[in-house]
Amino acid sequence: MTRANHADGERLQKFTVTQDPTQRRPKPVAWYRTKIDPFTLKSLHQRSNLRGALQTFGYLGVIATTATLATYSAYHWSVGFTLLLTFLHGTVFAFQINAVHELGHGTAFRTRRLNDIFAALFAFLGWINHFKFDASHTQHHRFTLHPPDDLEVRLPIRIVVKDWLLAGFIDFCLIWFKLRDVVQEARGIYRGEWEQSLFPPTDASARRPPTRWGRFVLGGHVAIVAICGLNGWWMIPIVLTLAPFYGAWLFFLCNNTQHIGL
Repeated sequence: MTRANHADGERLQKFTVTQDPTQRRPKPVAWYRTKIDPFTLKSLHQRSNLRGALQTFGYLGVIATTATLATYSAYHWSVGFTLLLTFLHGTVFAFQINAVHELGHGTAFRTRRLNDIFAALFAFLGWINHFKFDASHTQHHRFTLHPPDDLEVRLPIRIVVKDWLLAGFIDFCLIWFKLRDVVQEARGIYRGEWEQSLFPPTDASARRPPTRWGRFVLGGHVAIVAICGLNGWWMIPIVLTLAPFYGAWLFFLCNNTQHIGL
């Protein structure tokens, strides 16, 4: 996933494209299928609303706890302790894209509507356009690492300490990329080869959902900042609207190493 196309789950990846074929494949790659008993395969695909709720509300509970502690500390405890708790909050908050990924696959809850609702919730919290992500990720699974049919992930990926330092603490670059992307989405602007292939200018119906979502995310976070600013609740935007942009050191190490060596 490149920053130009999907800043949603990636933080300053560095990569070099060694091949760029121009011929698109007419059908998905003929992947090797591991031999497995059909009954076992079916059992592994069983979903549960209970397990989905435990996982989803468990993560939301962790986020709410760290946000509450950081906010309480800002008004009652020392500045140093507040900074530490806020950084801890950013560390756990950074994994919104992982929640959107699993919910988008429909693997968390048995009821599809519940997957959709919570995918939208986590997408809003993380400034993620899950409609764009879903379109991209579908192609990624069909043609994984085979450009130009998959441009969500390009290899090889090179992780360097400088990028980790820039992205893992306060990611000023991500602030710019996210704000730029959501403004463009809200205006119905889709740039680059990948976005143009997923949302061609001739397909207005495909562009409509991500455009509406971009407007909702932008308007929602502007409203949060405005309301909290008028009432002096300055910590709420820090632990909510700005939370995706700091403390991502662990997320960077976990997510950016997925395809290394492939």
